[in-house]
Amino acid sequence: MTSNGISPLGWVLIILLILTVVSLNISLITSLRHKTTGKHWFEMMQQTGKNMKDPFHSENEQMQELAKRVNHLKQTKDLTENNGKEIAGDQK
Repeated sequence: MTSNGISPLGWVLIILLILTVVSLNISLITSLRHKTTGKHWFEMMQQTGKNMKDPFHSENEQMQELAKRVNHLKQTKDLTENNGKEIAGDQK
């Protein structure tokens, strides 16, 4: 390695930087070409703000829906048992 040359690690970092910039540009161009007309810039910024405040918002909603369904199933099972009806598989 000479004192005024670029080290191999430096070349690798330069190449990675160039690849990153090129890939970002390609992704931006393709996203502009396939842009949906239904969403406006303001709506997208609101959604981004919501995602930053609660990144697991959609997962939390799904978990709440699952909890509601489980509670509904438990209540249905309890009602069936309390009505004196036999549940399939009972050996009474």
